[in-house]
Amino acid sequence: MAGNTVQSLNSAITAIINELSSLTTTITDYHKTLHLPSTTGAASSSRAIKKEIADFNEKAATDDQQFVEEQARLEARGGKTRKQSLQEFVLLFFFVAYGLFAVALILLANYTGGSAQAWKTFGLMLFIVLIVAGIIIRYA
Repeated sequence: MAGNTVQSLNSAITAIINELSSLTTTITDYHKTLHLPSTTGAASSSRAIKKEIADFNEKAATDDQQFVEEQARLEARGGKTRKQSLQEFVLLFFFVAYGLFAVALILLANYTGGSAQAWKTFGLMLFIVLIVAGIIIRYA
């Protein structure tokens, strides 16, 4: 019985060693196909990689500069950026919605309380929109 256990342990260890050898061969093959710098040509490969990184950084800086110049050119011609367009849309949406709300309240006040109540509601809504517009102008 003890011989059977040693034999199964030996076969398991042999299988693991074979699998590790296979993995080592696979990793070595991938290393060769990727042309990664090896220990023999590390200096020349390192210089080539550093030069390639420097080229990429230079290209990124050039692209960033072109973007900044184009943005400045657009703003100089009076063009709007995406942020400005979105802000204008939100403000327009707010004031149109507020106007519809004010008209609905004025009509409701006219229907329930008469003309005098409608004029009071109109004055209050006008006062509120002026305050909101003043706040937006002051802090925007």
